[in-house]
Amino acid sequence: MTTASGPYVDPLCRTIQSGTIFDPATTSTVNGVPVRNPFPGNVIPVSRFDPVAVKILALIPQPLGPNAAQAGANYLAPFDQSRVSSIPSIKVDQAVGSKLHTAFYFQRTSTATPRTITAADDLPNDITGSAISGNAARTIRLNLD
Repeated sequence: MTTASGPYVDPLCRTIQSGTIFDPATTSTVNGVPVRNPFPGNVIPVSRFDPVAVKILALIPQPLGPNAAQAGANYLAPFDQSRVSSIPSIKVDQAVGSKLHTAFYFQRTSTATPRTITAADDLPNDITGSAISGNAARTIRLNLD
């Protein structure tokens, strides 16, 4: 760790590197200051992982694309942004004598997309930020002329 005045030295006189991961199980107090020991090799042991977090992490796909080796923006995947629309309709006209005409019109529009565009990420359904999007509307008209 680096401060404005140089490397950080903890109360045990250890120089602490930036990015050090500390073991919360080793907290002690030295001269009134809480101190923790770093994990060996700066790696959290697998035995200390939360079992729920392990199951969630197993759902996340491995990095893809040209940036797969870097720490961020390393998952590029296409996502299904198809859109299906259905617009069935019916119209019935009837002349009732020479001066009266009736008409009935009905339409139902429905649209569905597998992923909302604003949060599309191609992650599994259990953990994605996007969702199936759907909407429907009806139009009914009755005319008498």
